Amino acid sequence: MPISSGGSSRNYWRPPQETLLEITPPDYSFFFKLDEWSEDQVIYLLSGEFEQQLSQLIHSSINAKTLKNRRGILDLRTVYYFEPVVIIDWANSKQIELSEDLRNWYDTQSKPKPNELPDFLNPAHPMHSHELKIAVEAWGEVLKSNPAKPKTGTRKQLIEKWLKDRDSPKLSQSAIERITVMLNPDGKGGAPATEET
Repeated sequence: MPISSGGSSRNYWRPPQETLLEITPPDYSFFFKLDEWSEDQVIYLLSGEFEQQLSQLIHSSINAKTLKNRRGILDLRTVYYFEPVVIIDWANSKQIELSEDLRNWYDTQSKPKPNELPDFLNPAHPMHSHELKIAVEAWGEVLKSNPAKPKTGTRKQLIEKWLKDRDSPKLSQSAIERITVMLNPDGKGGAPATEET
């Protein structure tokens, strides 16, 4: 249908009303089962009207090495793949508005599940540090509730006492010292000032 514009006539194609398809939201349940999303899938899930701008933003982040990805070849073209949590972290950092389904799914992925140990506390992890695990436990037992400075002794001594009173395994004196120095919130150390009467 010709549309008049300032004396000149231009033809703009418009699909007939009856052929317009109702756009349905993505079926997220399928994508949530995947270990990684391709660039095309990311654009489909994240974009509204701005596919080209989103693609350019993704590529500028890849080129700047600020978006972790895996490169692959599909149909003789380079394709980028992303872990879903990584791409959503990136989208949040770029203030890209996420659908409610994506936000809800992301919240379940980014928070530790109940009774799930973080990797650094998991004894099965190859880089597990037993002393670090004990230090985290000591912080939770002694310092988490933000105890007042004791009138006699120090917080460091509270930590040391807790470490020595543990049942097992017994720690060497040097391990106890390393942990107490690391956890001591009173950076200056030493005995507390005495109160004058």
